[in-house]
Amino acid sequence: MIRRISLVLAAAGLAITAVASPASAQTKRFEDRRGDADEAIDITRVKVKNAKGAIRVKVVIPQFRRSGTAAAAVTVKRLRKPRTRVAVSRFHLAGFGWSRGELLNERTGEPIRCKGDRVRFTDRGFAIRIPQRCLPGKPGRIRAAAYTITRDAFSFDSDEDDLVLSGPDADIDVFPQQSLERVRPKLSPAVRYR
Repeated sequence: MIRRISLVLAAAGLAITAVASPASAQTKRFEDRRGDADEAIDITRVKVKNAKGAIRVKVVIPQFRRSGTAAAAVTVKRLRKPRTRVAVSRFHLAGFGWSRGELLNERTGEPIRCKGDRVRFTDRGFAIRIPQRCLPGKPGRIRAAAYTITRDAFSFDSDEDDLVLSGPDADIDVFPQQSLERVRPKLSPAVRYR
């Protein structure tokens, strides 16, 4: 009898602890094929964290060189209505240097004014942060995609026919892997909120 009461109290204590403990963010890691683009922009892993305060996406490029990169961008789509699709990107323009990180509504192309969004370069890629408050509606599941482009593809003297779209010297790398002829890119599997 005493043992049964102890078990019931222990189970109740675990249930209370589980309910009272703060929810942790869901983090998912996705692998991308190595060697499918120029090594300066070749995405090999993407980590997506959908936390209470912000959505964070870390893009790993083992041989990353800012000097060989013209654009770094991430698209995030919230799956809860209103279904919002935003892009955060930075571009390098010859003679001007790197642009500031910009958060855009992909549907309208309009900038979203919100403090706290950023794109940060690291030795092995880049990381973006989008505060949950910057997106309309309640936080929920998301999907993500990442893009990189070489400076060769972005130069003024390059011709569209000069672009290499596949193979180890490709000028563009996209996660998840997909055909570049798609109008709207595929996105990663869903990452739950908290």
